[in-house]
Amino acid sequence: MEKNQKEVMIALDEWIKSVATLKPEVVVKHYSKDAVLWGTVSQIIRQGHDLIQDYFIGFLKKNPVDCIVREPIIRIFDEIAINSGYYTFVFENNGERVNAEARYSFVYQLQNGKWMILDHHSSYIPE
Repeated sequence: MEKNQKEVMIALDEWIKSVATLKPEVVVKHYSKDAVLWGTVSQIIRQGHDLIQDYFIGFLKKNPVDCIVREPIIRIFDEIAINSGYYTFVFENNGERVNAEARYSFVYQLQNGKWMILDHHSSYIPE
């Protein structure tokens, strides 16, 4: 894995750690100001920090306790990176753990030396 690909994986790991804080205002800091999110548990597409933060207010109430990434495919195009793969979110509800298998695509842009999310799509894996 080349240097920029490693940096993109670090950006994803930092996003996962921010989700674990259960604080939407921390998660949204990983998104560019004009980012777009098509979230796993949302019926609407969201653009900008306010709507993305609103999505995470609801998502984080589901109490995600872990996120496992599998088979990331990272492609770099100058200051744009695309990371596509699978992740499993583990939610805890009344002491019971439930897994949610999903596929993801993150599009990042290098902004002031940091990979910021421009576009994020996540959807459940069909059975």
